[in-house]
Amino acid sequence: MQRWLTQQGHSSVLAQAAAAEVLRQLLTTIHSQDGQWVLSPHPHARSEWAQATPAEQGSAVHIIDRTFVSDGTRWIIDYKTTTDGHTAQQQWAEQLERYASLFGTNAPIKMAIFSTCSGSLMEKPTF
Repeated sequence: MQRWLTQQGHSSVLAQAAAAEVLRQLLTTIHSQDGQWVLSPHPHARSEWAQATPAEQGSAVHIIDRTFVSDGTRWIIDYKTTTDGHTAQQQWAEQLERYASLFGTNAPIKMAIFSTCSGSLMEKPTF
């Protein structure tokens, strides 16, 4: 990560600090109970899944960070590096709802933000 950041034109000091932060957040994620659950195998699991909006809805491609089915419920999870979960939920609610609309209403849907800083999953109230 540090090498890549340097290749992208960042100073070595900034690249070293950013790489250390990436490693810290990765370790926080994989050691947290929520992170382990989100990343564990689930039915119909996809990561970085590209989904297209139909032409009649404006033709756009959406990249869903993580989605899967657990106990009959479709989960749609967006990863964020924020430390303020409440603000993240408000700020990204529209994006999560847009993602949810790609799945229709055949099964219950839960949407959540996963904070890589805290390793916590913050569920958005369902619609």
